[in-house]
Amino acid sequence: MPGAAATIASAFAERARRAPDAEAVVGDGFSLSYAELDGRANRLAHRLIGLGVRPETPVAVLLDRSADVVVTTLAIAKAGGAYVPIHHGYPPDRMSWVMADTGAPVLVTDRSPGFEHAAQVVRVDEPVPADPAPPEPRSRFTPSISRTSSTPRVRREHRRGSRCGSATSWPWPRIAGGNGTGGC
Repeated sequence: MPGAAATIASAFAERARRAPDAEAVVGDGFSLSYAELDGRANRLAHRLIGLGVRPETPVAVLLDRSADVVVTTLAIAKAGGAYVPIHHGYPPDRMSWVMADTGAPVLVTDRSPGFEHAAQVVRVDEPVPADPAPPEPRSRFTPSISRTSSTPRVRREHRRGSRCGSATSWPWPRIAGGNGTGGC
C-alpha cells in the first residue's frame, strides 16, 4: 500500500503499473482491467483539463452507477478537480441550484441533463481522442458533498482517501480484488 502522502491518482497508477491486466472494476456483464481503466481515465482527464479544469475546479457528475463513475472519478482526481455529485433523482430545480451554487463549469453525464445550467457538457458515451499518457500530476482532488437540507460542504484533500480500491472511498459497482478492503 502506498505511503500516507500518496494521492488517489498516484496510488492507482502504482497499482496499474504492478498489474495492468488485473481486473480493476467488475459489474453486471463487464469488467475493466487496470490498464483499460487508466487509459479511459487519462483520456477523460485530458479532456477535462482542455475544458479548463484546474486544481479544485468543480466538476459536476450526473451518471448512473457504472464503470463510467469510476472512470470519471479517477479522471477528476487526475485533473485535480473537485467532484460534485448530482443525483438523477433530484428535482430539476435542485440540480440547477447545485450547478449554480458550486459554479461547476463542466458537467460529465451519460444523458441529456434535463435541467438549466451554464456548464460545458461532456458525454461519457461520446468518443474521446486517444491520449493514453497520464496528465501532469495535479495537487488536489476535492469531493464536494451536497446534502438535501444544506448547502454543499466540501474540501478534503485526496491524500486522505487514497486507499485505492476501498469500497468506502469510491462510488462504483465493485472493485476487483475481493473483500472490500481495497485491491491496491
